[in-house]
Parts: sequence; structure tokens; C-alpha cells
Amino acid sequence: MRPAVRRLWCAALLLVAVAASSCSGAVERVRRNIRFEGVESVALHGLSGVDLTLRAVNDTGRTLRLKEAGFDLYWGERCLASARLVDEVVLPRRSEASLGTRWRLQASDPLTLLLVGRRLQSGQTAEATVTWHARGRYGLASANLSQERVPLSDFLRNFGLSVDDLKKLF
Repeated sequence: MRPAVRRLWCAALLLVAVAASSCSGAVERVRRNIRFEGVESVALHGLSGVDLTLRAVNDTGRTLRLKEAGFDLYWGERCLASARLVDEVVLPRRSEASLGTRWRLQASDPLTLLLVGRRLQSGQTAEATVTWHARGRYGLASANLSQERVPLSDFLRNFGLSVDDLKKLF
């Protein structure tokens, strides 16, 4: 490879490395400055829906819009229930707010779900995992986030909750 071409490639790789490190720093700042502090209230609508009021903080200069979100609850290999966000949720910039969210629930077998609720109440969470996704905007940037088969305790920790908090719901 000619020296000029080699220098061009090195410069391009250096530019990509600097941009990537600056982006990861920005992502870490966003992660620190947007927080879910907990669940304020839960209102069930039969077996088909739930209203969750979440306490959230946005210490950034950009508005956060959650356009689509959902999660699937697994017990072992079996998907027991799914929840999907019904309406867009907006967290204004530099704010602390109570966010009212409505979720549509779907259970493959409501009786099995009740059995799992009893297991969760007794602290048996080792087999419970969650697959989740979220699509939204942060200022002008769009984001699509997801994780497959996260342990339930780790999923709850993202929202400032614990398995004990979940037990109270059941």
C-alpha cells in the first residue's frame, strides 16, 4: 500500500475512533441524566390493561419521546404475557415529572399467569426473564433499543424496582 493511502486510512480510522469514543461518552451522560425513579401508582383494567404512573427525571436539554415500547415475560422457555405501550409518552427537557402510561396486556393463559404470580410472591424468580424493546426520539436523534431474555430482577432494576416491589403488586 502506498504511504499516502496508508496515512489516509490511518486518519480515517482515527476519526472513527474519536467519534465513537465521543458518542459513548454522550450515551453515558444521557444514561446518567435520564432516570426512572420508581412507580407511583398502578391501576389494573381487568386482564387487558394497566395504567402505570412512573416518576422520571430528564436533566438533559432535549425532550425524550417514547413512541413504542413493549415487553414479553417468559417463564423458562414459555412466553406467558406481553405488554405494549398504548400512547406515546413525552418527558420534557430539564424536568421531573409523573408520567401516566397505559399498557395493553395479553396473556397466553391467565391461569398460568396467576400461578407465576404466586411463585413470584414467594420469591421464585430464577426462571423469569423479560424480552423488551423501545423506540423513541431524544431531541432530533431516534433510538431503537432492545434486549433479549434479561433476568427479571435486572429488568426491574432499570426502573428503580426490585422483586420485593413486584411482590407487593401481587
